[in-house]
Amino acid sequence: DLIRLRGVTKEYRKRAVISDINLTIEEGDIFGVIGQSGSGKTTLLNLIAGFIEPTDGEVVYYSEGNSKEKNLHRHFSQIKHKIGYTPQHNSLYPKLTVKENLWHFGRLYKMDKQTLEANIRSLLNFTHLTDFQDYLAEQLSGGMQKRALIAKALVSYPKLLILDEPTAGVDVEQRHELWDYLRQLNADGTTS
Repeated sequence: DLIRLRGVTKEYRKRAVISDINLTIEEGDIFGVIGQSGSGKTTLLNLIAGFIEPTDGEVVYYSEGNSKEKNLHRHFSQIKHKIGYTPQHNSLYPKLTVKENLWHFGRLYKMDKQTLEANIRSLLNFTHLTDFQDYLAEQLSGGMQKRALIAKALVSYPKLLILDEPTAGVDVEQRHELWDYLRQLNADGTTS
């Protein structure tokens, strides 16, 4: 197991958005959440990513190398580099270049300069953005922005990649390309 939700409920203003969710995500899974708009999909993803805490229940993360579980929210500072997150809306800084965005987000993980530089080079190549690394984020097409967001989420090479509506607003060809990236990431050991 990688992540487990036990009896997780999240309420806003005493109204349950999700209620009593029990879920296990195993290492190597490709896992999807499907539902109507407003059904709590983003809330669930934010709980799994550790951005919000459940009102009731617990989200646990299993440490590498052993099967010892850790409460995700109590140990978030130790675990956050193992979770990559791509929100449904563009979260790139529009006035920074693609490379500058990756540098900025990589520095948030306190990565050393040499490792970060190597990761960025590899991710730009992987997402076919090397030729666009000096473009401002606001100059990118929708599909390129999605690829840059995936690169941003992968800058620390997390074990778990969470994507909130990764193909929304992209054309069919770009959608297939994004799914190919995800399959390749999964083959390389990233759970998504």
